Amino acid sequence: MFKAYCKHPEFGTMPAVHLADVDEILRYTSLQRHFFPEIIVTDELDLTVVHVQNHRYVFPDEWKRLNK
Repeated sequence: MFKAYCKHPEFGTMPAVHLADVDEILRYTSLQRHFFPEIIVTDELDLTVVHVQNHRYVFPDEWKRLNK
C-alpha cells in the first residue's frame, strides 16, 4: 500500500490517496502531474518511492525517462 500526496502552491497539500501497486502509482502520477507541480508517493514506512517536482519525475532515476 502506498500513499500519494499532491501539493499545489495555492491550494496546499491534498488529502492522501491510497494506491495499491506500481501500476496504480504510474497511472495516478501520469495524470496528476499535469495539475499539481509536486507529488510525493510514500510506502508503508513513509519513505519516498516516487517524487514529481515541477511537473517532472525526479525520483526514482528510472522514471525520469517518462518526462515528455
